[in-house]
Amino acid sequence: RWDSNKLYLAIGKQHSSADQREWQHDDRQGFMNAIDQKCSGDDGYQFRRVVRYLKRWKDVNFPKNGHAAPTGLSLTVAAYYSFSPSKTTDYYSRRSSYDDLAATLATAKWLHGRFSQTWNTSSYGSTVHTVNLNFPSAPRDDVFGKMTQQQQEEFYQRLEQFIANLDQARSSGNAAYLRRAFGDDFPLS
Repeated sequence: RWDSNKLYLAIGKQHSSADQREWQHDDRQGFMNAIDQKCSGDDGYQFRRVVRYLKRWKDVNFPKNGHAAPTGLSLTVAAYYSFSPSKTTDYYSRRSSYDDLAATLATAKWLHGRFSQTWNTSSYGSTVHTVNLNFPSAPRDDVFGKMTQQQQEEFYQRLEQFIANLDQARSSGNAAYLRRAFGDDFPLS
């Protein structure tokens, strides 16, 4: 049923048969409102920074075309589900100090933990890591659904390396590990 107060996405191609085309309810505005309700003020600023870090990592570590990379929306959805502000508050001044590295690392580890291991029937004796994560509003589809098993396996492996780099940067204080994650133009000081 068509509702003029809702947004819709056209699914299918222009010259496809009618059964392969549809208007699908899309509530991305509702998703943006849910983000605003979940994280406001300085916590919301940290959430947005974490999403930008994830997208920067994606841009540096995946090809620009096709479905090999997770989409920016899928990384935003992962942050929506997993984000918890990482901050310390000074008792006397009541000022908060935000730890973006810890928040980004926690989000990456949460996403890594969402992968499941499945048996790969096309290659004897191997397993593949796949991930499913539904969009929290309409249309509630899998935001990683367009990635093949092989692309999801590569995503899993690159995410492991991302986590290792963030862990190393955190434990050593060496920004060179962040440069490995975010590209050569990441400042070392």
